[in-house]
Amino acid sequence: MVAAVAEPTGSAPYRHGAAVLDAGAHSVVALVDTAGTALCLSYALAEELELVVHEWLDDQGTPVAVVDPPELRVGEAVLDTEGLVAYAFDDTRPLGLAARRADVLLPAPVLRRHHVVLDAPAGTITIGPPGSLERRGLAVPVQVDDHGLVLVTIEVDGEPVDVVLDSALTCCLAVDRVLRDWQRRHPDWPASASAVGPGNVVGSPVEARIPMLRVPEVGVGSFTIPQVAFAWRGDNELDAGGALGGNVLDLFRVDLDYSARSVRLEQGRPFAENDAELVGVVLAVADDGWEVAATVSGLDEVHPGDLLVAVDDVDVGDLALPGVLDLLRGTPGDRHHLVLRRDDESVEVDAPVLRLL
Repeated sequence: MVAAVAEPTGSAPYRHGAAVLDAGAHSVVALVDTAGTALCLSYALAEELELVVHEWLDDQGTPVAVVDPPELRVGEAVLDTEGLVAYAFDDTRPLGLAARRADVLLPAPVLRRHHVVLDAPAGTITIGPPGSLERRGLAVPVQVDDHGLVLVTIEVDGEPVDVVLDSALTCCLAVDRVLRDWQRRHPDWPASASAVGPGNVVGSPVEARIPMLRVPEVGVGSFTIPQVAFAWRGDNELDAGGALGGNVLDLFRVDLDYSARSVRLEQGRPFAENDAELVGVVLAVADDGWEVAATVSGLDEVHPGDLLVAVDDVDVGDLALPGVLDLLRGTPGDRHHLVLRRDDESVEVDAPVLRLL
């Protein structure tokens, strides 16, 4: 049983599922993961904060340090991490932290001890004691388990699908059996052989081979959302039929009152039908920036393995993946000037914006 939290309410900048928090005396970027089960951070940050290492674990050949959780604050609000442990990773790419240029993965077991509002349209995250924040928006029927994972039933093609609410993803997911069923019934729905646009989530080379499908309508509670992109996931990767990600959640102020097992949505942006209109590349995290993992039709001058250096004179090396993709977006017919590094040579390309899905 968790005691009631008495901290004040605090707000912080929030964009693309990531928030700017304070960890000790450090300002850090945290990936807010409503579907995450463990508090994770980079080992570099654990060293900076001088966190005590209690033991080392072996995670499929990768060493992981078990440490005390750092003190985390959203404005003046201190997050309740009492009794939890944290895991420090040297390689944060599999966690999605490297793609977001983030240091901390803030999971459901922490979030559930608070009242949380993720307001992507306003660009803020607000956290307060349980039941303390203003309840706004339309209630969505959900199930919330003891770890804080939120399950919501969406409707696609007249059929219910149980999905996890996942604020850390930039794209909705559908597991193999679900995606294949949709495709079997509707071979005319737009599809892509690569995870383009919002599906380019974690910056892994494997996303060059992950298929996507665009669904004409998705029902979420009282809302009907048009033209939603879903990326494929294996049947054994999720306990549900998929996940509701940022290409839906970022349209709303999402009120998560865990103490009341309540989720409310208030629309703050118009429904977008063009989230996959951009230059036809899938990007992967590289040691020195963003590597082209795959190209889509109409981009013969860009090669897989090229390092993307700049877009329209903006250096992208230190940008998070969603920020790089934002620079590549536009209207079909637009062109973006790309600077690439191929081996030891600089290559410049005027690349077209295409509708990829």
